[in-house]
Amino acid sequence: MTVDAAAVRGLTVTYGRRRVLHAVDARFPAGGVSVLLGPNGSGKSTLVKAMLGLVPAAAGEVSLFGTPVSRFRDWHRIGYVPQRSTATTGVPATVAEVVRSGLLAGAPWWRPLGRSGGAAVTAALAEVGLADRAADSVAALSGGQQQRVLIARALAGRPDLLVMDEPMAGVDFNHQEDFAATVAAVAAAGRTVVLVAHELGALRADRALVMCAGEVMHDGPPLPDHVPSWHGHHHVSSAPPGAWP
Repeated sequence: MTVDAAAVRGLTVTYGRRRVLHAVDARFPAGGVSVLLGPNGSGKSTLVKAMLGLVPAAAGEVSLFGTPVSRFRDWHRIGYVPQRSTATTGVPATVAEVVRSGLLAGAPWWRPLGRSGGAAVTAALAEVGLADRAADSVAALSGGQQQRVLIARALAGRPDLLVMDEPMAGVDFNHQEDFAATVAAVAAAGRTVVLVAHELGALRADRALVMCAGEVMHDGPPLPDHVPSWHGHHHVSSAPPGAWP
């Protein structure tokens, strides 16, 4: 029997007196791409945060690879790209240095990363199309490129589960095909991908969970021809045509 990469059952999350998730049931089988869709405030980001133990559950169960999240310790198996995060920290760093920091969680403090660490950084940057920017300062990159650096950092540890919260924010539709190709390559390597998005766009997902008001309204194959009425804007990038932003 295959163990789910992540699963929630009867999950309820509250912020103060406001109930954000209402007895949500969801499974994320190992392998493939799952997309959480829905309007702002529908509970998408809260669901992935609760799934990773970043926000507490008021009720229900959460498990990662068959282990309750409260007892889960194999965090090197998880890659996470949070919403509206930035690769700049105020401290000068190159692209490779930021990506290399993603290896630290899975390495003993006494063991240097060595050549294998360098190879992992190179491979992760190649996956997101930034192999030629490894020595550049992160501060010199565009917002979209910094987002790809964060994805590479999450990939560097070769996680079994990659969770991304609105990774397409700031990515022009014309460039979403490049991002979709990256996601497809990650899934083809045998990893599980769960991501939050406002709309499917160019992504080729195995399943979609459509959320509204803290509940899952649809859980099944995505509907490619569905243009959600609640998506009232498009993310615009200033990047030149034919390139990632």
